[in-house]
Amino acid sequence: MRYSLVLMAVLDMVFMFFLVPAVYGQFMNGGQLCKTLDTLFMYTPEEARETLACLGPLLGRYRLVELSLDLVYPVVYSLFLSMVLTALLRNTPLDQKLLRYLPLLPILACFSDLLENLGIVTMISLYPEIPRPLAAAASLCTSMKWIFVGLSVASSIIFSVYKLVIKRKPQL
Repeated sequence: MRYSLVLMAVLDMVFMFFLVPAVYGQFMNGGQLCKTLDTLFMYTPEEARETLACLGPLLGRYRLVELSLDLVYPVVYSLFLSMVLTALLRNTPLDQKLLRYLPLLPILACFSDLLENLGIVTMISLYPEIPRPLAAAASLCTSMKWIFVGLSVASSIIFSVYKLVIKRKPQL
């Protein structure tokens, strides 16, 4: 488990610090850096249309990113966070039945991310006509992704601190 956790940590860092910033930093249209829908927490249908309008001639590249890099990265970060939570919760004397479900939070983030990608690719395909329900559903998936990622990271930090405190506490 340790080697696979280290491998996933390295892969996650490569994506987080190199691949994602390099790819998403290329969305410049006429000297203006355009934000992308999946980096927002939530958006209205009007904001989705404005964001896609900013991207304009870059929509094909954005679609390609959503269908390649953004299909792989959710799997990488969700596996890494699930493995971290599983390792942290192993041998934890906490008798809370809900704790055993914490490693599923990153999987829910991945599922939300993939649904978000489907919504974004569909909006790009239909642009400039973006159905309001589609934009609302994609925005909801985006928000759910960030909520599940946030809960996963917060849980990892909390249980890391918990493990450090328990290990340093003298046993009587």
